[in-house]
Amino acid sequence: MIKIRKNVFETNSSSVHSIAIGNDLKYNVLDLEEPYFTKNEDGEYIMNIDADDITYEFNILTTLTEKTFYLAYNGYDIEAINEVLKGIIPNFKRLKVNNNEYSEYTIAGIDIDCFLRNPNYVIILDNDNEYVYDDLTESNLLTISKYKTI
Repeated sequence: MIKIRKNVFETNSSSVHSIAIGNDLKYNVLDLEEPYFTKNEDGEYIMNIDADDITYEFNILTTLTEKTFYLAYNGYDIEAINEVLKGIIPNFKRLKVNNNEYSEYTIAGIDIDCFLRNPNYVIILDNDNEYVYDDLTESNLLTISKYKTI
């Protein structure tokens, strides 16, 4: 592969994973929810690997559940994730992941503590497999009135 840009991780993948910063966002639920996680009888959360569809289409990950799933699915340090969640979710014990090597996509320099504690940090996922113009306008990431056609 030929490097085109400096200080940028490049692959042949068409996926784009970006962090965006919102304004005045709040978590509606301070817990890990299905279908991404199941809580067992010991109070541990088990990651449902079959729920990985959030990583393959246009998506904006805003909830604590989605952001935690993204980190765990993409191989971020599970113990660091557990430590942060103990400070966010009341009576949280731990998150269990059967295999912590599901995906190769990571965002360089992500601070797990800041990312999970701050609801204004969101992840935007996209790829070139589908047309997402409508998704961008519906999510207010693209405002049509700002652009004129000639």
